[in-house]
Amino acid sequence: LFVSFFLAYQNVVCLNHPAAFMKPIHVLMNSQGMKLILGSTGENGTEAAAQVIVHLKRGASTYLNPDGPLGPPGTLRKGALQMARDSGLPLLPVEILCPFSVKLSKTWDGKRVPLPLGRLTVRVGPPLVVTNGNFEECVQKLPALLGPPVL
Repeated sequence: LFVSFFLAYQNVVCLNHPAAFMKPIHVLMNSQGMKLILGSTGENGTEAAAQVIVHLKRGASTYLNPDGPLGPPGTLRKGALQMARDSGLPLLPVEILCPFSVKLSKTWDGKRVPLPLGRLTVRVGPPLVVTNGNFEECVQKLPALLGPPVL
Protein backbone atom coordinates (compact mmCIF):
# COMPACT_ATOMS: atom_id res chain seq x y z
CA LEU A 1 0.00 0.00 0.00
CA PHE A 2 2.76 2.42 0.92
CA VAL A 3 4.60 1.71 -2.31
CA SER A 4 1.57 2.71 -4.39
CA PHE A 5 1.36 6.03 -2.51
CA PHE A 6 4.96 6.94 -3.34
CA LEU A 7 4.64 5.85 -6.96
CA ALA A 8 1.48 7.90 -7.54
CA TYR A 9 1.11 9.47 -10.96
CA GLN A 10 4.10 7.64 -12.38
CA ASN A 11 4.07 5.53 -15.52
CA VAL A 12 3.68 2.30 -13.55
CA VAL A 13 2.05 -0.96 -14.61
CA CYS A 14 1.29 -3.55 -11.93
CA LEU A 15 0.69 -7.25 -12.22
CA ASN A 16 -1.53 -8.33 -9.35
CA HIS A 17 -3.41 -11.41 -8.22
CA PRO A 18 -7.01 -11.38 -9.48
CA ALA A 19 -8.58 -12.80 -6.29
CA ALA A 20 -11.66 -11.02 -4.94
CA PHE A 21 -10.01 -10.36 -1.56
CA MET A 22 -7.46 -8.19 -3.41
CA LYS A 23 -10.17 -5.81 -4.70
CA PRO A 24 -9.40 -3.05 -2.12
CA ILE A 25 -5.75 -3.12 -3.21
CA HIS A 26 -6.82 -2.96 -6.87
CA VAL A 27 -9.00 0.09 -6.17
CA LEU A 28 -6.16 1.81 -4.31
CA MET A 29 -3.67 1.09 -7.10
CA ASN A 30 -6.05 2.39 -9.75
CA SER A 31 -6.75 5.51 -7.68
CA GLN A 32 -3.00 6.24 -7.63
CA GLY A 33 -2.89 6.30 -11.43
CA MET A 34 -1.32 2.88 -11.95
CA LYS A 35 -2.21 0.62 -14.85
CA LEU A 36 -3.39 -2.62 -13.25
CA ILE A 37 -3.17 -5.99 -15.01
CA LEU A 38 -4.69 -8.97 -13.25
CA GLY A 39 -3.04 -12.37 -13.41
CA SER A 40 -0.73 -14.72 -11.54
CA THR A 41 0.56 -18.27 -11.64
CA GLY A 42 -2.42 -20.41 -12.68
CA GLU A 43 -4.62 -17.33 -13.20
CA ASN A 44 -3.84 -16.15 -16.76
CA GLY A 45 -0.30 -15.30 -15.65
CA THR A 46 1.33 -15.81 -19.04
CA GLU A 47 -1.16 -13.55 -20.81
CA ALA A 48 -0.95 -10.93 -18.05
CA ALA A 49 2.87 -10.95 -18.19
CA ALA A 50 2.70 -10.41 -21.97
CA GLN A 51 0.52 -7.34 -21.38
CA VAL A 52 3.00 -5.98 -18.83
CA ILE A 53 5.84 -6.47 -21.31
CA VAL A 54 3.97 -4.37 -23.89
CA HIS A 55 3.74 -1.51 -21.36
CA LEU A 56 7.40 -1.91 -20.36
CA LYS A 57 8.47 -1.59 -23.99
CA ARG A 58 6.48 1.68 -24.11
CA GLY A 59 8.47 3.09 -21.17
CA ALA A 60 6.46 1.99 -18.13
CA SER A 61 7.98 0.68 -14.90
CA THR A 62 6.84 -2.21 -12.75
CA TYR A 63 7.76 -4.13 -9.62
CA LEU A 64 7.40 -7.83 -8.90
CA ASN A 65 7.79 -10.32 -6.09
CA PRO A 66 10.01 -12.97 -7.68
CA ASP A 67 8.80 -15.78 -5.42
CA GLY A 68 5.32 -15.67 -6.94
CA PRO A 69 1.89 -15.43 -5.35
CA LEU A 70 2.04 -18.81 -3.65
CA GLY A 71 5.70 -19.10 -2.70
CA PRO A 72 7.39 -20.76 -1.09
CA PRO A 73 9.02 -17.57 0.18
CA GLY A 74 12.55 -17.00 -1.05
CA THR A 75 12.18 -19.51 -3.89
CA LEU A 76 12.63 -17.77 -7.23
CA ARG A 77 9.94 -18.17 -9.84
CA LYS A 78 11.18 -17.48 -13.36
CA GLY A 79 8.46 -15.00 -14.38
CA ALA A 80 10.43 -11.89 -13.41
CA LEU A 81 13.45 -13.11 -15.37
CA GLN A 82 11.31 -14.00 -18.39
CA MET A 83 9.71 -10.55 -18.35
CA ALA A 84 13.13 -8.87 -18.14
CA ARG A 85 14.45 -10.98 -21.01
CA ASP A 86 11.39 -10.45 -23.21
CA SER A 87 11.15 -6.70 -22.55
CA GLY A 88 14.89 -6.10 -22.99
CA LEU A 89 15.00 -4.21 -19.68
CA PRO A 90 17.28 -5.08 -16.76
CA LEU A 91 15.99 -6.30 -13.42
CA LEU A 92 16.86 -4.04 -10.52
CA PRO A 93 16.77 -6.06 -7.28
CA VAL A 94 15.30 -4.05 -4.40
CA GLU A 95 15.01 -5.10 -0.78
CA ILE A 96 12.89 -3.13 1.70
CA LEU A 97 13.54 -3.73 5.38
CA CYS A 98 11.50 -2.41 8.26
CA PRO A 99 12.71 -3.51 11.70
CA PHE A 100 9.72 -1.92 13.47
CA SER A 101 6.85 -3.90 12.01
CA VAL A 102 4.18 -6.43 12.85
CA LYS A 103 4.22 -9.86 11.22
CA LEU A 104 0.87 -10.99 9.83
CA SER A 105 0.56 -14.56 11.04
CA LYS A 106 -2.00 -15.78 8.50
CA THR A 107 -0.06 -14.92 5.36
CA TRP A 108 1.89 -17.54 3.42
CA ASP A 109 5.00 -15.39 3.26
CA GLY A 110 5.04 -13.81 6.73
CA LYS A 111 4.06 -10.41 5.34
CA ARG A 112 5.01 -7.51 7.61
CA VAL A 113 3.21 -4.20 8.20
CA PRO A 114 5.41 -1.23 9.21
CA LEU A 115 4.55 0.48 12.47
CA PRO A 116 3.89 4.25 12.45
CA LEU A 117 7.03 6.41 12.48
CA GLY A 118 9.21 3.39 11.74
CA ARG A 119 12.10 3.73 9.33
CA LEU A 120 12.47 1.78 6.13
CA THR A 121 15.80 0.72 4.73
CA VAL A 122 15.85 0.28 0.97
CA ARG A 123 18.73 -1.65 -0.58
CA VAL A 124 19.18 -1.63 -4.34
CA GLY A 125 21.36 -4.22 -6.01
CA PRO A 126 23.14 -4.01 -9.35
CA PRO A 127 21.01 -4.22 -12.52
CA LEU A 128 20.71 -7.71 -13.94
CA VAL A 129 20.49 -7.89 -17.73
CA VAL A 130 18.74 -11.12 -18.76
CA THR A 131 19.22 -12.62 -22.22
CA ASN A 132 18.56 -16.01 -23.78
CA GLY A 133 22.28 -16.72 -23.46
CA ASN A 134 22.55 -16.03 -19.70
CA PHE A 135 19.05 -16.95 -18.54
CA GLU A 136 20.04 -19.98 -16.46
CA GLU A 137 22.98 -18.08 -14.96
CA CYS A 138 20.53 -15.34 -13.90
CA VAL A 139 18.26 -17.97 -12.32
CA GLN A 140 21.20 -18.82 -10.06
CA LYS A 141 22.37 -15.22 -9.54
CA LEU A 142 19.11 -13.40 -8.68
CA PRO A 143 18.36 -15.12 -5.34
CA ALA A 144 21.82 -14.12 -4.08
CA LEU A 145 21.18 -10.49 -5.12
CA LEU A 146 17.90 -10.47 -3.22
CA GLY A 147 19.34 -11.91 -0.02
CA PRO A 148 17.70 -14.42 2.30
CA PRO A 149 13.94 -14.22 2.92
CA VAL A 150 12.95 -12.27 6.02
CA LEU A 151 10.26 -14.17 7.89
